[in-house]
Amino acid sequence: MKLQEIKAAVLAGKTVHWASSIYVVKYHERGGFNVVCTQNDSCIGLTHKDGITMNGKPEDFYIDPDEPVSVVVTRRECGLIADAITTAMHFDTPAKKHYEENDMTDEFASIINKFHPQSD
Repeated sequence: MKLQEIKAAVLAGKTVHWASSIYVVKYHERGGFNVVCTQNDSCIGLTHKDGITMNGKPEDFYIDPDEPVSVVVTRRECGLIADAITTAMHFDTPAKKHYEENDMTDEFASIINKFHPQSD
């Protein structure tokens, strides 16, 4: 990863590792970006004093592959999802069959209401 990619990822809340999972890049307002060892809390600056030269090879930095991905869905997209789910439930679809066979119709309705609440 490039220096700017690392900084952006950390500021966006991603977990960035260096060389192994025990080293994590952290940001502190007073200390800037540091590579911290999670086993003993020792740390080193992400860069030399010049703020450009990295303490580590760019290819050794990576975002935690097990970190969940967050997705932002707009209100319009939620409506479209709910419409698609509702349509699937009104026709003979694999989704409808699965929910009916597993007695999950209440859960399905809950999902629809979560994305597209019915107005009174």
